[in-house]
Amino acid sequence: MKSIDKYILIAGLFAGVLSTTPAAAQYMPVVYDKNYGRAHQFEVMETDFTNGEAVAAGVSDSRASLTWLDRSGGSRLFKRFPGDEFERILALESVGDGQVLVMGYRHIPAGDKRSRATGHAMLMGSNGVVERDFYIGEPGTKIMAGQVLPDGHIILSGSTLNKEGREAGFVCKVSPRNKVVYFYTAVTGAVCRHFDVLGNRSELLHAAFTDGKGGSSVVRLDENGKPYFLTTLPDESYRIERMVSTADGDIYLVGQGEKAGGTVVKIRPEGDEVFNKPIVPASADTRLDQLGVLPTGELLVGGHDSKNSYFALLRSDGTVLISSADRGEVSAIAQNIAGDHCVVSLYDRSASRGKIIKLSKEGRKLYEKNTAANYTNLRINGNDDLLMGNSATGRLSMLSATGETLFDRFAVENEPTTFSEVCLPMSGEAFFVGEGSRVTKLAHGIHVSDIIVNKPIDGYATATFTVTLSGFGFTDEGTPRPVTVNYKTTPVSAKEGLNFTPVTGTLSFIPSTDGRDRYLNRYTVEVPVMANDLLEGDRTFDLQLSDVTDSYLIRGKSLATIVDQPSVVRMISSTAGTEGESDVVYELGIFKTNGVRLTNATKADIVIDGIYGKGTADKMDFDMGRQPRLTITPGSHSGRFSVQTFEDTRYENIKTVVVDFNKIHAMSDTEVSFGSNVLSCEGLIYDQPALVAIESLGDYNKMNNVVSGFFKISLLRAKDGAVQTNCSGGDIFLQTQLDDKATAVQGTDFVFSNAHDLRIWGDDRSSAVNLNGMVLYTPDSIVKTVGVKLSGVRAAEGAGKIGIAPDKQSASFNILNR
Repeated sequence: MKSIDKYILIAGLFAGVLSTTPAAAQYMPVVYDKNYGRAHQFEVMETDFTNGEAVAAGVSDSRASLTWLDRSGGSRLFKRFPGDEFERILALESVGDGQVLVMGYRHIPAGDKRSRATGHAMLMGSNGVVERDFYIGEPGTKIMAGQVLPDGHIILSGSTLNKEGREAGFVCKVSPRNKVVYFYTAVTGAVCRHFDVLGNRSELLHAAFTDGKGGSSVVRLDENGKPYFLTTLPDESYRIERMVSTADGDIYLVGQGEKAGGTVVKIRPEGDEVFNKPIVPASADTRLDQLGVLPTGELLVGGHDSKNSYFALLRSDGTVLISSADRGEVSAIAQNIAGDHCVVSLYDRSASRGKIIKLSKEGRKLYEKNTAANYTNLRINGNDDLLMGNSATGRLSMLSATGETLFDRFAVENEPTTFSEVCLPMSGEAFFVGEGSRVTKLAHGIHVSDIIVNKPIDGYATATFTVTLSGFGFTDEGTPRPVTVNYKTTPVSAKEGLNFTPVTGTLSFIPSTDGRDRYLNRYTVEVPVMANDLLEGDRTFDLQLSDVTDSYLIRGKSLATIVDQPSVVRMISSTAGTEGESDVVYELGIFKTNGVRLTNATKADIVIDGIYGKGTADKMDFDMGRQPRLTITPGSHSGRFSVQTFEDTRYENIKTVVVDFNKIHAMSDTEVSFGSNVLSCEGLIYDQPALVAIESLGDYNKMNNVVSGFFKISLLRAKDGAVQTNCSGGDIFLQTQLDDKATAVQGTDFVFSNAHDLRIWGDDRSSAVNLNGMVLYTPDSIVKTVGVKLSGVRAAEGAGKIGIAPDKQSASFNILNR
């Protein structure tokens, strides 16, 4: 289908930007997605009603039950059956709108002297009225398929117990007065699920009986149940998977047996076998379970073994027009209404890839389309568009007649969902049956989906709502009717003017004159979403549709979620601490990714945790027992964490305290990160100031002519004079000079031995150093004074502040005349 180019008529405010999107085909929105109660388990679904209704049968509170759903998903009828009516419902068959044939079997209570028949069928209306109700067969009979004929007769088939007590297939005919016209029990074959009713003037019936163990057979019966022929397949292990009868009376079967593998069998109207053609090699995993016959006689068959898929298109005489073997399996086949082409769906589970192949009736490949889904249900509509369903992921897709993808979506918006069954009725709708009693229906109408938009870092972004009209209604003359619908935005948790700009208006869907757009018109409503400097989490607002004309709202309200912009935590600053006097303080804040400050508007604390990393400070420098944690409260931009410093008697260089912040606790609808796994923050601890002091070690005699300690120079804490150990990692170098008041003469009365290299060692043990020297002998007898003054001190680079104690800057001793 060609693209539709259309412009929308707008009435209302022009604050929102409205645009058209060309569309190529029908888009099927969700009409409803409902679960009908935990106590219900749907097992059988019938959807072939032109009015869009559906009937589900299953179990409710351990009893067989039936639920009739109207076109909008409302439960217009629910009936729970006692066990003596239905123990289990096995099949449903629509009989026009408003009627369904219900089939299954019942349980006969002990002591019940009524009819011993267990096969049960009833014709029920959507109002719950049972129009026909009858039981057939002996105990053990189960009805598995049925068809109501135009004259009111009903054909039923299934399994029963024969005279020997073994399971046997049956087919029977019931009159409009609920009398059994005939009840045919198969000699070979334990069950009958396939039958075809033929004939214009006289009724003919073909029935296939199979079980794959005791053999399979095909019978042709007249209107009174008299066999024209009975054909028993020679391979007792052969199991019939499908049967199709042609208007000429030919019968085609597909199935598999242990000897021949998967074969297709043709039986002529007289009952003899025309051909039995192998398609799939014999193996334990062989299946040939796909069969379709075109009106011109060509037949398409498909199956698989443990590794490969096989399909073939054959003429009616068995001549192969095209055949293929590929990895995987044949999941489904379909043919169009005109009967001039057919489609094969292949899937390779090992590679999670599939193919859709379209073939002409002559065997030409019209297109081959790669897919990512296993399409197990196919339906070709009157436009030759291919509707494809996958129950495993809830996927629904459509290809045009030329293989163009018209749409590809999930039944549950934007996410794969597992369903147990998908039904594609002739109406063109789609039903997905899920676990329990979940039913999801897709059909035509106006639909608007929920959207997600990211808040911009700055400026504006656009929240784009897609409003879809899947099809037009028509007048009595067949003219498509224009459709209008109003729209407006309403705030939920988002605020107008802070998070988005409100818009309102009217959409007008005007059909084109050539009918190209009968399936789909899709338009967009654009709403400006604005940036702000708040970390606020997700915010939401609605686009509401109302006042629709000449259509109906499948989903008239869309929730737009504004996902907050991502934010990062960064260190704003670290304030250095002084040992024992002030703490090391780390300040962290929240920012946009472009560096703009954010304020916490989430109404909840943002808590940031960390651990201590590899710094140079140790447990004697700060309180390592305090776990790093800071909080950014609502309304704040930043938070702080303080490291308490300790006082000690070590003279040290500058120490580093590293905090590795590694975890953020914030609201789940916010995206707050460090920009990496860890935010590593370094703070400094400065040592307290230190002093050096000099003191004399006592007087000396003239006769002391050995090297001795004259003075002691100590390292002291400036605060209180406590002796400190040099742990700075480097020596403390000292400079001295003679006191001007000294009377002794250096070189005559004394000499220093280490004044040239006077240092307090940085070995983590030293606290002082002696200034050593020797007293020299002189003949005079005067008492002389040796005086020394500290003139300079220099510590290693990065060490704490150090100076000379003012009150202990100089010292002296006497040289006695003894």
